[in-house]
Amino acid sequence: VIQRAINSGVEAMVVITNDLAKQEEALELVKQHQGTMYMCVGVHPDNIKRTNSKQFVTQTERTKEISLLPEVVGILCGLDLTREICLHFPQEKMLISQFELAIEVGLPLIVMDTNATEKIIELIHTYYEGLSDTNICIFDFCGTSTSLEMYLSLDIPRIFFTVSGIICEDSPKGQLMQQFIKQIPRERLIFITDSPKYTPSNI
Repeated sequence: VIQRAINSGVEAMVVITNDLAKQEEALELVKQHQGTMYMCVGVHPDNIKRTNSKQFVTQTERTKEISLLPEVVGILCGLDLTREICLHFPQEKMLISQFELAIEVGLPLIVMDTNATEKIIELIHTYYEGLSDTNICIFDFCGTSTSLEMYLSLDIPRIFFTVSGIICEDSPKGQLMQQFIKQIPRERLIFITDSPKYTPSNI
């Protein structure tokens, strides 16, 4: 797949890992394709489980270590408030640490928002000064019109939105994204494949 992409003229690819364990595998992959492949470090909220303080420190220290490598181009984080309440605190704790890491190392934030816009915006306000020069990308935005308005009303010009192949689907989510895309300024749009989760198709 990688070689076919290169042969087709793709100049760069970004691997997004969704948990801490897979960071090492992703790192090996991008090192094999230096100059073509890059990666984001961090953890998807779906993969955050209850951990003790020692485990949390070990995990965040390793993430920081990897984030300093030239192959790393972003910090992945997020919040999913549809999950069981007992996991909200560890998610928020990890989210805060990843916000602080992005500010410290000067990398963009890739944020996954699942029914958590208010909490995420609250955190953006808390770290407003540190985030003034940080690009923030709301990854695969599938929120509501209200949450979109909340993000667009922020006094931060560096907030972007990725749109994946879901926009091609004849589904409620796909139709919703087809409406949202008209409201998002073009300069804030980033189109992604998010493959193999979504397969782009003709609409």
